[in-house]
Amino acid sequence: MRISLTTMFYNSKKYYSLLLVFALMFFVSNAQTTSMGKDFGFIQQLYNQKLYKEVIYAADNLDTSSFKIKQYDTLNYYKGICHFQINNNLLSKDFFLKVSNQSAHFIEANFYAAYNATYLKHFNESDTILNGIVLSTNDTLFNELVKIEKSGNALLKRRLNEYQYLDLKESGNYLAEKQRLNKTYTTLINHKRKSPLLAGIMSGILPGSGKWYAGKKGQAIAAFVTQLSLGLLTNEAYKNVGIKSIGCIGYASLFSLFYIGNIWGTVAIVKVADFEFNQTINHEVMVSLKLPLGYVFR
Repeated sequence: MRISLTTMFYNSKKYYSLLLVFALMFFVSNAQTTSMGKDFGFIQQLYNQKLYKEVIYAADNLDTSSFKIKQYDTLNYYKGICHFQINNNLLSKDFFLKVSNQSAHFIEANFYAAYNATYLKHFNESDTILNGIVLSTNDTLFNELVKIEKSGNALLKRRLNEYQYLDLKESGNYLAEKQRLNKTYTTLINHKRKSPLLAGIMSGILPGSGKWYAGKKGQAIAAFVTQLSLGLLTNEAYKNVGIKSIGCIGYASLFSLFYIGNIWGTVAIVKVADFEFNQTINHEVMVSLKLPLGYVFR
């Protein structure tokens, strides 16, 4: 009987010990979940207040070991938006691409990822992301947005045949953006690119002609008059006091300096004009790609 009572006491002690262990495990797990919920709620508050840098810092220091897929998706979505708002486009793209197709933000995340890739001049990656967005034929709003984004990529790549193939009609949704993109396409079609080499050669043959070719008619006239005047003064000094005179050498040096400077300046003007033209075009396209995202998702 004593052995039986001892055994029963031992077994009951073991049983209560196991219950205590399970109770502690439940308490710790519940505490971690509660803490995680509070931390995540804090991040949501920061996000709602548009404190984007603070959201990123808090999210980077958050214990995600107990997160489920939905929570990971929401966190990556927040990070993507926050990095986008502070112009960290590469990180923004990477976080958006981590959002799974189980998330309610999946389509939005992919559109933003595609835009970020375009901003980074990763045009092929952008097109690949857009092609990966599976939509029904009835989803007109998103299908038209895909077409706009692809059309913008075609213009930025200067693949005008590709843009023409996409056939961006000025109807339905995003009318202003479609009109802007079509206007940009027309500008590119009609644009006659100036050759820096040809402009330099023209300036070497006839000072000012290269600038006239570049569309800088006022500068062209000024360059021609300056070179003509220095040439006449050099010739006059040569006739009157000889080639070795200070006056002749001085005027000849100025003539040579302005002559070379005019050629170099003409080449630079054409290059700068071409750069500014392309910058303006690219800016117009990027505006047309960004605005619809704000209309649809924000």
